[in-house]
Amino acid sequence: MPAGVETTFALRLSARPFPPSLLPRASCAARTHTHTYTSYTPFCATQVVQQMQQAGLRPNTAAFTSLIDACGKSLDLERAFGVMQYMTQIGVPPNTATYTSLIDACGRAQQLEQAFLVFEHMHQLGVSPNTATFTTLINACAKCANLERALAVLQMMYASNVKPDNITYTALINACGRTQQVDRAFELLAQMRQHSLQANTVTYNAVIDMCCKAGDFNRALATMYQMWSVGVKPDVITFNMLLQACCKADLEEQLYALLASMRELHVVPNAVTMHVLASKQSANNPRLEQALAAIRDAS
Repeated sequence: MPAGVETTFALRLSARPFPPSLLPRASCAARTHTHTYTSYTPFCATQVVQQMQQAGLRPNTAAFTSLIDACGKSLDLERAFGVMQYMTQIGVPPNTATYTSLIDACGRAQQLEQAFLVFEHMHQLGVSPNTATFTTLINACAKCANLERALAVLQMMYASNVKPDNITYTALINACGRTQQVDRAFELLAQMRQHSLQANTVTYNAVIDMCCKAGDFNRALATMYQMWSVGVKPDVITFNMLLQACCKADLEEQLYALLASMRELHVVPNAVTMHVLASKQSANNPRLEQALAAIRDAS
């Protein structure tokens, strides 16, 4: 945007301090002790900002966004909110990426209501959410096993003319997995095709994992062949899930067929593969040894 518009936008944001009503008052579930956000404001003001200045860095929006992201990844939600409040106090305007990082921090701490409050606050300030913002909010719903709310966010995306991508749909499918909604996951997979979105290996693996956990090996196997047929290569994670399902159900012929597919696709077995097959190996199974040797030779 033009420099003048950007300055006006920044002033409008900085004039609206981060409201205390959004700040968490209770400790996150992941924390073992309780602090209020106010105990972290001095940390942000002195240590972090001083370190930035000593390094010749100006405390700008990108720097504070990175700090909020780091707090979220360490499950320190209260400190993440403290950083957000401090940056607004000193006139550094949060942007879409900043709010997205704070929503992610809420999701990681399984504070879903807080995530939606942050989303609502950014909307009130006129900060437009993008695909990453909506996807992060869906991820927060998935972490809290709230599929219906995740689907509502998807509808909100379409209503806002923000296009979901394959990462968005993968997050929704993960939400299906958390709630054991296998049929809904396949509906979402079909919806991706309708919107010309290509599911990737991670997306298909989420569906296969769900099928395996539900004891539906045939559907899991069919999904693997479907991904293969559309040019998405199954990886070692794909095969490990299917091999484990075979071992649990004692499906020996299907197991060897999968090992043959691994060889054909040049998928190298890893430590997890060997652990999954340990029960078969302990039985002094020469057929299994030959199959594994063939995979290693082909790789």
